[in-house]
Amino acid sequence: MEERMLYIRSQGKTLRRYMSTFHSFIMFIGLFIISIGAYHINSTISLTISLFFLVLGGMMTITSFIGLFGAQLEHTGFLNTYNGLHAIILVFELVIISIAYNYRSQILDPYASILWDFFIEHDPQFVMNTEQLLQCCGYQSITDRALPANCSLSLNTNIGCKYSIISLIKRWHQWIILILIFLLILQSTILVLSIVLDIIVERQIREEERYLTLLKQSNHNYWLGHHSNHEGPSTNSGYFGRHRASLHTQKSNNSSTFIPKYGSTPSTSSATFYQVHS
Repeated sequence: MEERMLYIRSQGKTLRRYMSTFHSFIMFIGLFIISIGAYHINSTISLTISLFFLVLGGMMTITSFIGLFGAQLEHTGFLNTYNGLHAIILVFELVIISIAYNYRSQILDPYASILWDFFIEHDPQFVMNTEQLLQCCGYQSITDRALPANCSLSLNTNIGCKYSIISLIKRWHQWIILILIFLLILQSTILVLSIVLDIIVERQIREEERYLTLLKQSNHNYWLGHHSNHEGPSTNSGYFGRHRASLHTQKSNNSSTFIPKYGSTPSTSSATFYQVHS
């Protein structure tokens, strides 16, 4: 039993160390992203960008902390919570990517136009930051909801941001696909390893509980046997049997029954004792 427990523990020790290192690395990246968002929250950069960094870094930090805590302490509750959150995030990413790829012409264009209007009304700085980053002006053209209206002159461009994004995606589509595939494979691998670690921890807990149960039973049986050895004649007494006297008890009884007569000499007493025991 002890060898089996040591084997199970050795299986999870290496995996636990690797998972803890990975979660620590991701948690520090999340904290770094949070610091970037907090640093630019009152700057000229859009508030939407700062909030995006804060939310993204916060999700990475919290999720990685739960995974690190569960892996380091071998806590099945935190491991199950991390696995559930990770699975939800992975499924959400797959759904978004599949919708964006299959319905890019029917859905993306109308929603992108709605988002452009939304940011013009609520966060115009985000629109201007996008135009400066992509070197574009307006949505479809330089006259389509440009902000400011003369951005084509200040940025020295004559292309709308929609076509600038499309040309950028076409130029880097292979790298974008490779990065997405790498991230999805990495997330799936981490999720599978975390599930395996959870299974190993639960198996280890069951083995330890079984070992402790057997240990308690053996200790209980030992104390019962030890108690019965000390109190054997009294514990077996009752209506159903008679106790056999031990050899020491018989000898002591025989020796105690011999009482020399009054007036006898040592020689006669010894002779009488010899006759009685013979």
